[in-house]
Amino acid sequence: MIRHLKNARDTTVKSRSQAMVTLKTSICVTRWIKSEEKSR
Repeated sequence: MIRHLKNARDTTVKSRSQAMVTLKTSICVTRWIKSEEKSR
């Protein structure tokens, strides 16, 4: 029972951190594109 809960929690943490990485990446890319457009 406890092992199942731990696995579920680990999966949640992993998916949440993956979502954060994706979000940060997309924000950085968007900022970079905007700065590229300004410099032209």
